[in-house]
Amino acid sequence: MTSSSSSWRLPHRSGSTGGTAVAGTLADWRLPTYPYTAHPSTAAVRESRLKDHAAPSLKPRFVLRCFTGFLILVVVAGVLPGGARSSERVVGGTAIQIEAAPWAVWVENTAGSPHNQCAGTVIERPRQLWQLDLSSVWVAEHGWTYLMAMIDCCTREIVGWQLELRCRADEAIAVVEQAALRYGAEPGELVRGSDNGSAFTARRFKARLTELGIKHRRGGYRDPESQAFIESWFGKLKEREVWLNEHETLDDARRGIGGYVDRYHHRPHSSLNYRTPLEVRQTWEDLQGLRKSAA
Repeated sequence: MTSSSSSWRLPHRSGSTGGTAVAGTLADWRLPTYPYTAHPSTAAVRESRLKDHAAPSLKPRFVLRCFTGFLILVVVAGVLPGGARSSERVVGGTAIQIEAAPWAVWVENTAGSPHNQCAGTVIERPRQLWQLDLSSVWVAEHGWTYLMAMIDCCTREIVGWQLELRCRADEAIAVVEQAALRYGAEPGELVRGSDNGSAFTARRFKARLTELGIKHRRGGYRDPESQAFIESWFGKLKEREVWLNEHETLDDARRGIGGYVDRYHHRPHSSLNYRTPLEVRQTWEDLQGLRKSAA
C-alpha cells in the first residue's frame, strides 16, 4: 500500500551501483512541455470573418426558390411587379379596374376546413366583409378585460372596437351597431365574419344581425386562418401597445388602445401598396362619387 508521503516525494530511478535506488534531482525530473499556440486577437478574428463574408455565393437552390415564389405571385395571386394586380382577379362587372385603383387588394379565403363558411369569398370592395373577434387585456384594477374589435378586410380599417369587463353577446351587438351606424352599412351589402365563440353564436346576436340586414358567416372550427385579418391585427396590437405598457385602470387601457388605433389608421401598409386604410377608403368613396356623377 502506498504511504501518504509518497504523493509528494520525488520519484526514484535505478542507479548503476548494485541496483540500489538513487534519488534524482529536481532538474532530472522536469515535467514534459507541450506546444502552445497563442489565441488569435480580436482584430484578427474580425478580419477573418469579414473575408469569409466579403463575397457570398448564391446557392442555386436559394435562387430557384426566389424565382418560384415570384412566379406564384404573378400567376396564382395575380400580383404584378408594379404593385398592381392582373384584371383576371377582378370578379363581377362592377369591380374596380386596375387603371382606377392599382392599390386594390383582392383576397380569396381558401381555408381548408370543411366547416369554414367564409371559404371562397373574394373581397372586392369596402363594407363587404367585416371580421369580428375578441382578445383579453390585463388591467391592474380589474384583472383580465376583454377587447372586441372588427376590421374591414378590404381597407384594413378598424371599423369598431370596445373594451369591457365582460364578453357577452350584448358587447358584440354594441360593436356591430356602432360600426354599422358610423359607416352607413345598407341592408344586404355586408357580411360579418367571426369564429364560433359563445358571444357570436348567441341567438340574440344572430337575431340582431338579421334585423340590421347583415349576413353572418362563421369560420371553421380550430381554424384561425379563417379570421386571418383580425387575428393579425390583434397580434400587432399586443406587440406594439398592450405588452409594452402597464394599464392601471380601464380608462388608461382604453386611451392606450384608442391611440394605437388612430396611429394604425394613419400608417402605410405594404398590403395596401403603402397606402393608409383611411386613404384606401377615401379613394373608394371618390370613385363611387365619380361613377354616380358619370351615370
